[in-house]
Amino acid sequence: MDTETGKWTLRRAGRETLAALAFFTRIPMPSGPWQEITLAASMRMLPLVGVIVGAAIGLVYWLFTGLLSAPAPAGAAAAVATGVLLTGALHEDGLADFWDGFGGRNRARRLAIMRDSHLGSYGAIALVIVLSLRIAVISAAPPAQMAGLLIAAAALSRAAAVALAHLLPPARQDGLSASAGLLPLPVAAGAVAIGLLVTVIALPLAAVLPAVIAASAGTAAIYRLSYRRLGGQTGDVLGAAQQVSEALILISIFNISV
Repeated sequence: MDTETGKWTLRRAGRETLAALAFFTRIPMPSGPWQEITLAASMRMLPLVGVIVGAAIGLVYWLFTGLLSAPAPAGAAAAVATGVLLTGALHEDGLADFWDGFGGRNRARRLAIMRDSHLGSYGAIALVIVLSLRIAVISAAPPAQMAGLLIAAAALSRAAAVALAHLLPPARQDGLSASAGLLPLPVAAGAVAIGLLVTVIALPLAAVLPAVIAASAGTAAIYRLSYRRLGGQTGDVLGAAQQVSEALILISIFNISV
């Protein structure tokens, strides 16, 4: 809702989008009214951040394979690296910390490990697997459908992570996730609606349902693990949900699109 009129307006949507870019990417943002937007409110527009990141990944892939005639795997690796740089490896870091935490014997120890900045063997293995899957699928996907694949996967996976932030309470009393609190339903519903809309626009009709099922499956798996082992969610949990969902979406879309 707009702080001045009490209504959710296009102006408010623009401010939330700029705030989401500031919070979830490394893209420099000029000072402005968007700084009044909270982290929780900005998450409504996280799927639009995915659209920007997905488009950038696709552009780099085209530059490498189209203009520079680089092999598809090299172009895919450069494209994925672009996404990592744009987001500051925010979601990848969450994935690694999430899996490292599962080496702990109890909830408190798992949360402590997840907060540790050092990379463990579980986290390293998870990163290698997920990044390899993304590179493999991108390098083998039909070039004509590449932009839609990447944009839909990036947007829908981020919508799934926002939904998880509504479904699970914060596992800690401090940190970014705790400061956002249990995400309000209107914010989560808005993010899911945007993610679904982008998916419908970007993909062939036959690929929409498999993509939604893949995103739901990835989110459900992270939900179950987090609920049982952590008792809630953290920023690392949300990052893991985004990464796992994105990889599953790309695989499911590729199978339909080929």
